[in-house]
Amino acid sequence: MAELSSHFDIAAIGMACALGYLDLRHPDLDWRSANPQLAGGISRSQRPSMLAMMPKV
Repeated sequence: MAELSSHFDIAAIGMACALGYLDLRHPDLDWRSANPQLAGGISRSQRPSMLAMMPKV
């Protein structure tokens, strides 16, 4: 998932938003344990601009 860290384009933004939605609304799916490389890539690609837009739950 080095691609997510090195390329921050609309595809990476869309993927981060979709997976963030799963974390927020469907935590029971636990996609992170089934996809550790993807989860690590998403965690490394979090930028201040993305973190600022996260919903306050």
